Amino acid sequence: MNTIRIIYYQIIFLLAVAISSCGSKKQTAAETAIDSTVSNTVVLTKDKQKMMNLQVKAAERKPVTINFSANGKVVVLSQNREVLTARINGSVQKILVLEGQKISKGQVLMEISSGEFIQLQENYLSAKAEIGFLKSDYERQRKLKEADISAGKELQQAESKYLSCVTRLRSAEARLKYLGVDVQNLNVTDQAPLSSTFSVRSTINGYLLALPVSLGMSVNPDMELAHIVNLDHYHADIFVYEKDVNNVSEGQEVAITFTNQTLPTVKGKVEFISRGMDPATRTIIIHVVFETLYQGVLPDMTLKAIFKTTLPDQLTLPGSAFLTEDNNRFVYYCLPSAPEKFIKAQVKLLSQNEENTAFELISAVPADALFVVKGLLMVESEAHKAEMTED
Repeated sequence: MNTIRIIYYQIIFLLAVAISSCGSKKQTAAETAIDSTVSNTVVLTKDKQKMMNLQVKAAERKPVTINFSANGKVVVLSQNREVLTARINGSVQKILVLEGQKISKGQVLMEISSGEFIQLQENYLSAKAEIGFLKSDYERQRKLKEADISAGKELQQAESKYLSCVTRLRSAEARLKYLGVDVQNLNVTDQAPLSSTFSVRSTINGYLLALPVSLGMSVNPDMELAHIVNLDHYHADIFVYEKDVNNVSEGQEVAITFTNQTLPTVKGKVEFISRGMDPATRTIIIHVVFETLYQGVLPDMTLKAIFKTTLPDQLTLPGSAFLTEDNNRFVYYCLPSAPEKFIKAQVKLLSQNEENTAFELISAVPADALFVVKGLLMVESEAHKAEMTED
């Protein structure tokens, strides 16, 4: 009987120990949760707040203008660029311009000497000399055939020779025009000499950016002879990150500054937004048209574009309400129902201004929260003191 009682008391003792252990674990977990909250919370009495000259206010919702910048470069549209090629085999006989020189449309830049050019003139003039006779013979054979005086074979031969000559004439004429030659000045006379050179002319107004040739240099049809650019209209390609592209719209005004240049800031306007994104840089090209022209602006100059946009209905506080810590931003707030308890919360700034700084709440904050706008560093100091005391 005594043995049974001993076993009974031992079982009761073990149960009591187990229950006590569970309760201790629950209490420890709860204390840990409280400790983690305490590190972001500080209690300040009214007297302490008065001594610190602490001020709190509710965040206001209002439209806010934000600025962001993006890098880019000066570009010239394709229709304002010209790359002249030789278009024929030959050699450079004369160069009449210098790099950087202002060029007018139709101006002669250089002269090319070419045996092929002589042959083209010969082909054109030969066909032009023959076509009158062949046309007359074709018309005569057609009339004879209509009068049943001539056989159809003679008409067919005359027609074939005439049309073949027309083709040769048109081909030679097209090739000469391709070289910029006015065929109206080529006439069939026994006194008309054939030229061994032809002139290379600009087809646009602009500036001569490059002249990669020299006297006597052999050229072929695809060789580049000169680069000309028209700078009457400036454009820029701005590379905007995808996170900012929603703040850009067509027609939006842009302020443009030039990197490493003493040029003044110029105004521009967004003409269109590219519908493609560079997967490597995660940027989208914004095409901007310059509204002001300056002589010193040149293609491929690097620049910075400053965009302004208005965000409607944003939470705002004075700049003094935000604390910076490890590149993150924080605020302290209290509730009207607990005015002595201040809680630290992380936020994201949308704009920076001493009077009205727009921000987003990262963690949940009650709508009636009052934020510390004066004495923020002292609140943070008290929070650190409280944390060290607890440790």
